[in-house]
Amino acid sequence: MTDVAPPVSRPKVVRHQLERLIITGELAPGDRLAEVLLAERLGVSRGPIREAITALERDGLVVQIPNRGAFVRVVSEADARHLYEIRSALFGLACGLSASRHTGSVDIELRGLLSSMRGAAERADHEMYFDLNRAFHRTLLETSGNPFLAKQYETISRSINLFRARALTIPENVAASLEEHERIAAAVTSGDEERARSLGASHIAGGFARHLGESVVAS
Repeated sequence: MTDVAPPVSRPKVVRHQLERLIITGELAPGDRLAEVLLAERLGVSRGPIREAITALERDGLVVQIPNRGAFVRVVSEADARHLYEIRSALFGLACGLSASRHTGSVDIELRGLLSSMRGAAERADHEMYFDLNRAFHRTLLETSGNPFLAKQYETISRSINLFRARALTIPENVAASLEEHERIAAAVTSGDEERARSLGASHIAGGFARHLGESVVAS
């Protein structure tokens, strides 16, 4: 008997579509999320739009202001810096733990992701590279063996996805990102916990300058 995956609900589909519009910059920080216009654009009723906006507010991508409506959240440079400091420490810890607990299956998964990332970079497929980048980080978080660490990291990352995606459309940024991922993977698969921790933290810290230089943030 073949297992059939459950259908994805309409609100989840709409939420994913709105999130994609936000992190790619089609809906820019500060833009108002007009339910009627978005419903027409996505071909749905206002109900799923309203549910998606509420979910994205919980994720930190949207703010709702009484009597004014919902808006794409504006992340200030100061807020971004603070979030990156925490994210750097968390990812460094995840990489170190993953290196100390790594298995052959993790090695295979990381190699596969890196191969796909190289292909996406060569094709200049920015959307695919961004998704693979997130998958690479998620793999290391999952293999850290600490679910609380992974949850905290994902919460912080969602808050800065507003401008991370746009930074990964610059060829030089993509090349630097890929090289750093390859070094992290090498440290993890060799079981070098300290090097993996250091590379993971510096990858996020160094990425802040790249993201800040190419992103729309409020001063």
